[in-house]
Amino acid sequence: MKKLDGLNYYEILKIPIGSSYFEIKRAYKDALSLYNEDSIVTYSLFSREERDQIIKDIEDAFLTLTDDQKRAAYDQILVGSGQADP
Repeated sequence: MKKLDGLNYYEILKIPIGSSYFEIKRAYKDALSLYNEDSIVTYSLFSREERDQIIKDIEDAFLTLTDDQKRAAYDQILVGSGQADP
């Protein structure tokens, strides 16, 4: 399992670029459950600080992708960097 460094918000949530609000919300909940401190799956893999940063990245992804204006601006950045199709 790798940290989220270098991943875009869609990759962090493991969703395609055209995902709906409901798909984003489901992916967000799934990601939080995987990385929370009660998760047996990731408990021994990450320090508390690493897990806190991962959860912050997941929350940033959710807040950006569920806000239409922030998402449009973010998508333009991805297109400009070559990480997404126009």
